[in-house]
Amino acid sequence: VFEHLVKISPASLAAWRGLFMAQSSADNTAQALATNARIPAPIHAQLMRDPDFLRTLASVYSAAGRDADAQRVLRSALDLPFPADAHGVKAETELQYAGLLQQANRLDQAGGLYRQLLAADPGNTAAWQGLIRVEHALKQDAQALETLESMPPANYDQAMRDPGFETTVASIYQAQNKLDIAQSILEKRSEEHTSELQSHHD
Repeated sequence: VFEHLVKISPASLAAWRGLFMAQSSADNTAQALATNARIPAPIHAQLMRDPDFLRTLASVYSAAGRDADAQRVLRSALDLPFPADAHGVKAETELQYAGLLQQANRLDQAGGLYRQLLAADPGNTAAWQGLIRVEHALKQDAQALETLESMPPANYDQAMRDPGFETTVASIYQAQNKLDIAQSILEKRSEEHTSELQSHHD
């Protein structure tokens, strides 16, 4: 439908935006990138001021392995004035950007961004996980342990449901010579995994 719309109304911002977003949702990375290159310049300039479009474009660049482009796009999204009711969108964009910085090994910057997110919203589980992963990657395990212990209990419970994060936490305790705690985390995880397999089997 959107392909048809851009043919009949090539000057329609909504048609181009809709086509790009639809291709991105369907994981058609190559098509979405081709569409982005086809959008007429005046319309593209307007879309580059739309935080939602920019976040989606960053995801498409990431999927295509173009992390530097994805970072650039998210950086420009964060420089835009977000509407007052778009707090959630801004936080999501910052998380996406921090994740990319982390992948690019710009750990200090990523850590700073996660701290900023937590200052604004101490209930952001993904930001807690990100900060602890960054501190561990920087070999700041004593700091990571402090961060872990300052997490609100509900966020801690939610974060520890992620097996990858659980392993990071066990590594932090291990690095701090708290081997009994590290072992109990890994044993608990192994028991959960066994019971999950059991329930799949049943």
